[in-house]
Amino acid sequence: MLVKYANWRTEVEIEEINFKFDFTEYDQVLYHYQHNYHGVCKIGRPVYIERTGLLNSTELFKVTTMERM
Repeated sequence: MLVKYANWRTEVEIEEINFKFDFTEYDQVLYHYQHNYHGVCKIGRPVYIERTGLLNSTELFKVTTMERM
């Protein structure tokens, strides 16, 4: 199973994924769609906070598309 996993990582070039996608509008997206991970809970699960009340979808989609998000 470990060999299959290693082969899969090589086959899909998992190490290169972060370098192939250039999300240049990230700062603007974060400004219009405020969200982030904020630590972990008592049993170790990540805490994700989304401030949907502040979401400005009109302005958000002026700087990016749904596919890029």
